[in-house]
Amino acid sequence: MKLIADSGSTKTDWVLTDGRGIVAQVQTQGINPFHQTEDDISRILQKELLPLLAPHESLLASGLTVHFYGSGVRPELEPLMERLLQSALPLATAVEAHGDLLGAARAVCGADEGIACILGTGANSCLYDGCSITQNTPPLGYILGDEGSGAVLGISFLNALYKGFLPASLVADFESEYQLSMADVIARVYRQPMANRFLASLSPFISRHLDESGVCELVVDNFRRFFRRNLSQYGRRDLSVGFVGSIASCYEPQLRQAAEAEGFVVGRVVKSPMEGLLAYHRVTMKAALFDLDGVVFDTEPQYTVFWGSQCRLYHPEHPGLEHEIKGSTLTQIYDRWFSGELEKEQAAITERLDAFEAQMTFEYMAGFEALIADLHAHGVKTAVVTSSNQPKMESVYRAQPAFKQLFDAILTSEDFARSKPHPDCYLTAAKRFGVMPKECVVFEDSFNGLKSGRGAGMKVVGVATTNPKEAIAELSDVQITDYSRVDYESLLKLF
Repeated sequence: MKLIADSGSTKTDWVLTDGRGIVAQVQTQGINPFHQTEDDISRILQKELLPLLAPHESLLASGLTVHFYGSGVRPELEPLMERLLQSALPLATAVEAHGDLLGAARAVCGADEGIACILGTGANSCLYDGCSITQNTPPLGYILGDEGSGAVLGISFLNALYKGFLPASLVADFESEYQLSMADVIARVYRQPMANRFLASLSPFISRHLDESGVCELVVDNFRRFFRRNLSQYGRRDLSVGFVGSIASCYEPQLRQAAEAEGFVVGRVVKSPMEGLLAYHRVTMKAALFDLDGVVFDTEPQYTVFWGSQCRLYHPEHPGLEHEIKGSTLTQIYDRWFSGELEKEQAAITERLDAFEAQMTFEYMAGFEALIADLHAHGVKTAVVTSSNQPKMESVYRAQPAFKQLFDAILTSEDFARSKPHPDCYLTAAKRFGVMPKECVVFEDSFNGLKSGRGAGMKVVGVATTNPKEAIAELSDVQITDYSRVDYESLLKLF
């Protein structure tokens, strides 16, 4: 279960989801750790949130994770917010708290690189790499900046209204609706608190009078200044720009017009980030990543024969060494067992290995081809991620001419700098597909490979060819001996 929160200074929307659908939707007052004390926040969580979640108490005990996004959650305040949430929800297995800008980025960009913006009472923007914020132009608030915001739109409107740039009839309509004179407006802005909220509250009036001379142009100009003063700093006009917030949603046509004029392309525009956050945190499987030997092909018995001959030749004092080195890369084997005085033998061993692999048989494990077809039918990307080199792969291609057609990508030792158990290889595969690690499942047989998948933050299926099930259980989510009983639906249960 996941509890996702989108919090502003006024209200917090909470959604409890099982990863596929909404279980409950509740609302509390806003939470802002920059303005509120720890006691204030704890009181909201204990007195407002928990009673609303009480009907679902049993679900909260089943692996709950909490994802909180809110205004005022600066990086230095994230640990505080996470501690308060964990205290209120002690059964939660994981808690994360981030600012509303990262929430907006995840909502409109998902796992893709892009530019994310918030246009509401205030304004903000960031460059997003598909996981985190990499650059942020400081908005500076409505007095020094906040171009594109509701507050600055209100400033521009009042300035044009009272300086005669808008029709005189509009002045009468405005003062009649708000029961304010110019003197009252000045007093409201300069002498009363929350001037930014008052200025932004003029947006409904502005939006109803877009057909009046000069009003639409004023709105577009406000947005153009936002693009020029904030987004141009990122130097990435090649990226899609997504928006969250009431101002962006209300004036979407004008926003897109301004973007086009400034050379930007607008992507998603949403009033609230919650739908996008639910999609971002929705548990799904987007990629299946397979090791090669012992996973796609049960070649381990053949390698045992080869390494048995080499180990008996060079390490007769170490019987059974061929079983110990299973799952190690060639470099790792050489570094540990064929260095020093034996280093001069490496070239001869490699030559014999290449000749051996050239005549090896590569038979798919039972059910493997059917699984690949099922995964592709459900839109799941597939890749081989192996420490084997290109000469070895050429032997595979000769033995199985259709091998390449089974996979969307094939990554070999030449594609990553650090071998298993380092997670680099699997993280590289996820990046190749543009998916998040948590959306991937890894199939591995060796201890190093299993550790690599675990280290990448992916689901791991242990294939009991090289090692018995009980030996790999701690490093994998499920163990199999072949693919005869594995399909898309059974794998989806891991997520």
